[in-house]
Amino acid sequence: GVWQVGVPTSGPGAAHSGQKVIATVLAGNYPDPGLNTRLESPMFTVPAAGENPRLRFWHWYSFSSYDYGSVQVRVVGTTEWQTLVTYSSYSGYSWLQPSLDLSAYAGQSVQLGFLLQVGDGYGADVGPGWYIDEVKVAAATQGYTKTYFGRRRYFDGIKSPIPFVRAAAERMAINAPMQGTQADIVKLAMVQI
Repeated sequence: GVWQVGVPTSGPGAAHSGQKVIATVLAGNYPDPGLNTRLESPMFTVPAAGENPRLRFWHWYSFSSYDYGSVQVRVVGTTEWQTLVTYSSYSGYSWLQPSLDLSAYAGQSVQLGFLLQVGDGYGADVGPGWYIDEVKVAAATQGYTKTYFGRRRYFDGIKSPIPFVRAAAERMAINAPMQGTQADIVKLAMVQI
C-alpha cells in the first residue's frame, strides 16, 4: 500500500522523535494522479468536552499542485468521514504540530483518518508526501502540572476557546514539570548552602 511505517529516507529524512514514522511512501514520492488513500486509526472514545479533547501530532508534508492531505474523523456506526482540516502545498520543510479540537465528538467512539488525495492536474506531478509522528489525543483534565516534588503550576489558558492562547498554555504545560523540578532542585541546593 501507499501508507508505510518505518524509517524515512526521503521527505524529512528522519522522524520527528525516535526513528519511525507513518508516511505515504518512506523512500520516494507518492504514486501518480488519481490516488485516494486513507490511513485509519483504531476506534477510541473521545474524552468529555470539559476536558478540552485535542488531537495532537507532528507532521511534515510536501504535496504537488493539485494534491492535499486531510485529517478526518468518523463516528463509529456511520460511514461519513468529516474533515477537520486540510493541508496543501508544503509545511515549510519543517515538522509542525497542530492541535485540533475534538470537543464536537466528546463521549463518542470515533476513528481518525489521514486522507491523501492526489488530483488529476496537468501531467504526472507528485511530491514526497505526508509524514506523521507522535499522534495522540490530549485532554486538559486538571488545568495544572506538578513537579517531582509536588509543587503545582496552574494554566488558566489550557481550556481557552481562543486557539493561540490554548496552544501557548499547552506548550508551557509540556515544559513545566521538567523546568519546575529543575527550579525546585536549585532552591533546595541554595537552602542547604
